[in-house]
Amino acid sequence: MKNFKKIATLVIAVILAVATFAGCGGGAGSGKKIEPAVDISGMEAITENTMPISEDGIKISIYLDNKSRDAVADYNESPAMQELQKRTGITIDFQHPVDTTTDKVSLMINSGQIPDVLFISTYFYGGWNKAAVKEAAYNGMFLKLDDYIDKFAPHIKAFLEKHPDAEKTIRMYNDDGGIYGIPTCYTDRAYNYYDGYFIRKDWLDKVDIEERLKNPENIRTIEDWETVLTAFVEQDPNGNGKKDEVGFSTFAYMTKFVFMPAFDVFNWNYYLDPDDNEITHGVVEDGMRDFIAMICDWRERGLVNPDYATTDQKTLDYLVLNDQLGAFYCDYNNTAIKYVLAAKEKKSSMNLVPVPMVENSKGQARTGKVGKGVVGGTSALINSQSKYAVEIVRLFDYLYSPEGNALGNWGIEGETYTVDANGKKHFTEKITGADNIIDAYNAYTAAGVNGGIVCLYDNEVNKALNSSITAEQKKLQDKATEYCIAVDKCANLPASPTTLKEDDKITDLSKDLTTYLTENWALFLSGEKTLEDYDKFVKEVKKMGMEEILKIKQAAYKRGLEKTEYLDEKIAAMEAAEAAE
Repeated sequence: MKNFKKIATLVIAVILAVATFAGCGGGAGSGKKIEPAVDISGMEAITENTMPISEDGIKISIYLDNKSRDAVADYNESPAMQELQKRTGITIDFQHPVDTTTDKVSLMINSGQIPDVLFISTYFYGGWNKAAVKEAAYNGMFLKLDDYIDKFAPHIKAFLEKHPDAEKTIRMYNDDGGIYGIPTCYTDRAYNYYDGYFIRKDWLDKVDIEERLKNPENIRTIEDWETVLTAFVEQDPNGNGKKDEVGFSTFAYMTKFVFMPAFDVFNWNYYLDPDDNEITHGVVEDGMRDFIAMICDWRERGLVNPDYATTDQKTLDYLVLNDQLGAFYCDYNNTAIKYVLAAKEKKSSMNLVPVPMVENSKGQARTGKVGKGVVGGTSALINSQSKYAVEIVRLFDYLYSPEGNALGNWGIEGETYTVDANGKKHFTEKITGADNIIDAYNAYTAAGVNGGIVCLYDNEVNKALNSSITAEQKKLQDKATEYCIAVDKCANLPASPTTLKEDDKITDLSKDLTTYLTENWALFLSGEKTLEDYDKFVKEVKKMGMEEILKIKQAAYKRGLEKTEYLDEKIAAMEAAEAAE
């Protein structure tokens, strides 16, 4: 397979060496680097991005991956996108994937037939989302945008100057410290307050426990949780005379970090340890053994459901909506609020309230999920062979401007939003009066709740869309957010600028290792493997390549820090200014 890959790559490189590009095309070979079709070295920089961008009515093509397509069925029919084309003088042919089970992006790259722009989910969990895209960018198929942003994107440039942390994140993904995609970002630094612990306050009121634990604010340690969950499964708080209560549950993927920080381990995956700034994997950390021992004990006692490690949406919904679950960990916006609304509709006694992030033995509230930043995971990658590269950069720069940002996030003034005397935007009845406010928002704006072509998301939109929630729901949301803010430390995997050669090595080492880790996670949590097997398991993991992978990731992370250290002083000044406000 490796030899086939090398042969295929060589063939593509040969094709690229003789190919002629016009508007679209290119390939991801490993031969001579592809040079941009447009030479901007002698072009004069602009200080203001005036409209229209094109007087001649040029036409470009933009491919949006499935994540972006969720916002609206066809962007060619989007009122906001039609208005964007009218303002800029650029006609856009929006292309969407037809078969979402096929990796259309990689196929396009390997064939050398790509549109002017790929607007796709570019980054994921510390690296590029697709190896083919990263290799293509490094080989010159997509523009390195540093000079283009400096010359032709005054609004993007100003945004990055205001948010040096965003610039650092973008550059940290790439071995040369360059910028290869115009990223989706948020208008200001935002905590990713989506997940948290929730508990049935009405059950707390019914069970016989020490008085302090009846206040969810005081449930902070593993010992606190164990006391409460034990009472839930033993004292029949749902009042049906049956011992059918389950103490706690969460989605399968969340089991790999929920409650772990109490043991000073953050994830059954790779992450940056916030205490020593070293990339590690939870499986090799001492606290993981104690965490697994606890979950197995809780499972046997009914404190978590028997299929805890494989819980899906259907299972969690059943437990909550059938009055059998006392507490859970989930996202607020899509899951917790759904249960709150369902309880209201059924006139249920369920009183759902948030709980602080769990603390370790030192009293530190920690999590493996919460982070803060302005950079999203989606970017616009520009075909280096497009003859309209400069115009495309200006198009996305316009979406970073106040006027373009308003169009992307709010739609067309007078139709979907108005502006009051204080400059505050408000959605019109076309949005707020719709049967489904989210569907209406997706239809009339470029942003869309689930992602869209807009590059700069306005945080004020969420507030406007949530204006219809009740005071009680707003209180719940604010409290959950407060607990997320209060964490001492979180552990995410940072952007790590591995080389293509390092990527190949990690891929080779990870093939069997990833399967082995996944299989054993389920086996340990289900009790099919005991803790007596755990030390042997860790030794096998290290032997299979874990230690080598960690060394590669740490070395790449260190290189990235060295290449972006010039931004650290700006970041420190920015954080100091925020703290002083």
